[in-house]
Amino acid sequence: MERKGGFGIVPTQQKCGRCIQPAHVPSGLAAPVKCTINQTQWKVSSQSIYLRWRSLGNPCNFNVTCSSHSALYRVCQPIQKPNGSYECDYNGLEAGTLYFLWIVSLSDGETSNITVQTDPLPPARFEIKKEKISTTTLQVWWSPSLGKVDRYELQLFDSTIKKIQEIHVPGGISRNEETFVNLIPGSKYTLSISAISGTKNSPTIDISGFTAPSPAENIQISVQMESVHVSWLPGVGNVDQYRLILLDKGRQLQQHELEKHVLSYNFSGLTPGHQYNLTIITRAGELENYNFRLIRTGETFYKLFSVAKLWQTLLT
Repeated sequence: MERKGGFGIVPTQQKCGRCIQPAHVPSGLAAPVKCTINQTQWKVSSQSIYLRWRSLGNPCNFNVTCSSHSALYRVCQPIQKPNGSYECDYNGLEAGTLYFLWIVSLSDGETSNITVQTDPLPPARFEIKKEKISTTTLQVWWSPSLGKVDRYELQLFDSTIKKIQEIHVPGGISRNEETFVNLIPGSKYTLSISAISGTKNSPTIDISGFTAPSPAENIQISVQMESVHVSWLPGVGNVDQYRLILLDKGRQLQQHELEKHVLSYNFSGLTPGHQYNLTIITRAGELENYNFRLIRTGETFYKLFSVAKLWQTLLT
C-alpha cells in the first residue's frame, strides 16, 4: 500500500513473514539551494561603503551589519536587484577607518565576513606661514584631517620637481606645523601633504612658495659732484631682479628696476654736497630683501675753494 506526499513518493512498509521490506521508491525530494554568498564586490570612498554580492538561492533573506573598533554596529537591509544581485549602502562613515561587515542569510545561516577601510581625507587647509619665511627656511601648517589619520607625509620639491626632503608627522596629536630647513635663498619650492591611514593615502595637496632672497653684498660707491656710481655683488642663492630707490630726506627721488644680471648703476642729476639714502632691493617671486647706504655727492669747486680760503684766513 502506498500514499503520496510532497514532490516525491513517501514509502509505507509491508509485512513479509518475519521481515519488513520497504516499498519501491521512484524518487526523493530535491535539496533546497543554499543562500551562498558569491562574487562579493565593494566600492569605498572616504565616508561610504557600497557592497554587492550574488546568491543562487531563491528566495533569500539577508542581514548585513557594519562595525568598527570605535563605533557600534549598523544594520543594513539589502535590496535585491532583478538580475539576482543584492546591494547594501553605508553612508556617513568615518574616513580612514577599518570596518568589519558581516553578511548573514536569515534563511539558512550562510555567512560571509569582509574587512574594508574607508579612504583617508587630506587636510582642509595647507598653507605656508608667510611671517616665518626666511632665506633658508619655509614653515607650513595644516588643519587636521577629518576621520582617522596614522601620520601625515610632507614632501618638498625644487623647481625641477626633484624631491628634496620628506617628513612624517604622527596623526592624532596637537602638532600641525613643520619647518623645512637648509634651503636655497630666493628659490621656488613645491610643498605637498597627504594623510596616511593603514595602507591608504589621501589625495595630495600641493602649494608653492619662495624662500626670501639674500640681500646685495659688497656694495661699492663712487661719488661725483652731481652723480653717484654704485655697484654690488649678488648674495647666496637666486634673485629675479633688483630695484634701486634713491631718497632725499624721505622723499623718493629716483627708482629703477634692473635685470638680475645688471650689477651696477649710475645716478645723475644730483645736487652737489647733498646727502641721499640709497636702498638696493633684491626680489624673488613676491619676496624682497634689502640693503641700504647713506651717500653724499662731492662738493663744488667753488665751495671747496671758499672753505680752503677760510681756513687760510683763520691760520694767519
